[in-house]
Formats: sequence, structure tokens, C-alpha cells
Amino acid sequence: MATPKEGIVATDPFRFALGVEVATVGVVPLSLGEAITEGASLTWGAIQLTAIGLLHFFYSVFTLSANFSQVAGPIGIAGVVGSASAQGFGNLLSIMAIISINLALINLIPIPALDGGRLLFVGIESVIRRPIKPSIAHAINAIGFVFLILLMLVVTAHDIFKIVG
Repeated sequence: MATPKEGIVATDPFRFALGVEVATVGVVPLSLGEAITEGASLTWGAIQLTAIGLLHFFYSVFTLSANFSQVAGPIGIAGVVGSASAQGFGNLLSIMAIISINLALINLIPIPALDGGRLLFVGIESVIRRPIKPSIAHAINAIGFVFLILLMLVVTAHDIFKIVG
């Protein structure tokens, strides 16, 4: 059911907004087999949605149309986890699962210094049929590491600016 709420948009207190809210409507008891099947189905759906969201985000980054307002670093994630835990253990477990899926998929992105970067190196080595020179691999990984550190600093600063105003 969609219920418009008045006054929740900061720029225009009389504008209506429609959003998504996680709420437990009810709990349906399932057998062990049904629970495992439902859990696997929900996990697969979360993986697909997360992958699609990451693809759209990185596409928007490369087309210079990215909206970073929804990106959160450690501080923002701590706030989300705190809110979820206040809503109950089930919501906390759901957020933990979503964070785990996000971290797993982000780790597979072919950025040097991540596992995805290593997989890219292995793929390149299998195509050229010889190992990449260690000096080149180290230099590429160092660049990837610097990129990740800078990204972490920017996202953490963004989290702090959200809190401070």
C-alpha cells in the first residue's frame, strides 16, 4: 500500500514523496526445507539487484552522471546498521546479509589490489600465455591501492559532512 507523506522533503515541506520502507508485515512459518529454499531465493534476488545497482552506479560514474548522495562509507554504514538493529534482530540480519553481498561483489570488480584485479591478471596471463612482469604487476596494484585509499577517504569525508551538515 502506498501512503504519501506530507512534509518529508527538506527543500519543499508541502511536497509529497513516495519511498520504500522496510517493515515486517508478518512472519510466515515455514518448514526447514521451505525456509532454506526461500532463503536461497531471497539471497539470489539480493545478489542480482546488488549487481545491477553496482553496474548502473559505475556506468553513471564513467558517464559523469553519478549521484553520490546514496553512497556510504564506514560511518554511514554504522548508522544504517544502528537503525536496522533498533528495528529488530531480523532487520539487522538482513542488513548484514546485504552488506556481505555488496562487499563480495565489490571485491570482484577488476580493480587492481582487489580479488577482481587479480582475476583480471590471471585472465590476461592466460591469454598472453606468460606471466605479467612482477614490476608491472606491483606498479598496477600500487595505483589500484592508492585509488582505493583515496576513494575511502572521499566516502568517509562525505559521511562526516552528511552528519555535520
